[in-house]
Amino acid sequence: MNNKNKSETSMNAVKKVLIVGGGIGGLCAAIALRRQGIEVDLVELKTQWTVYGVGIIQQSNVFREMAKSGVLDGYLDAACAFEDVTINTTAGERLARIPGQRLAGPEYPANVGISRLALHQVLSETVAALGVSVRLGLSVESLEQVGEGVDVLFTDTRRGRYDLVVGADGLPHARLAVRRAVLAAFHRPGGVALQLSTRRRNRSSGHLPGSRRHGH
Repeated sequence: MNNKNKSETSMNAVKKVLIVGGGIGGLCAAIALRRQGIEVDLVELKTQWTVYGVGIIQQSNVFREMAKSGVLDGYLDAACAFEDVTINTTAGERLARIPGQRLAGPEYPANVGISRLALHQVLSETVAALGVSVRLGLSVESLEQVGEGVDVLFTDTRRGRYDLVVGADGLPHARLAVRRAVLAAFHRPGGVALQLSTRRRNRSSGHLPGSRRHGH
């Protein structure tokens, strides 16, 4: 059996996934897994679903992944499209022009600017529409791989069992238990673990509606 077939066999055995972290990585992972018919629980440490109110620039390689996730139209509607990038002096003199590449197809722009709040809004609405269970104010206390699954103890003392746990939260407190599970998986046959991390910055935040706060 080649590596591709082994990977497909492993994912076919995955029926229920826990995602720790409700940022861009966690939301995109939840969408992709739900599109495959996999049950997904997502927990986020914050009691309110907040994001940093800053803009980001994304190229058309991102558009291709958004198209695969089925959120491209909503994503482009929330963004500001542009084609080329220029480098100018402070006086406005153009020094260089970098032409954009429409890698997602001729009908889509080469680049977009989008605020994190708008991007999270598109992704969170898609997650809700796909039936992902989202719980706020909650994280993971500990994880233990038992057989082919992972036993999870949450910070509210409740427990769950999953085929796969995805660590997608850059907050150190939430990440520690997931990181231990990731490191242990390399020394244990059959272990499956994945971590997606982002770095926290101390900036003002916007709020995203529509998520259920844990305990309410």
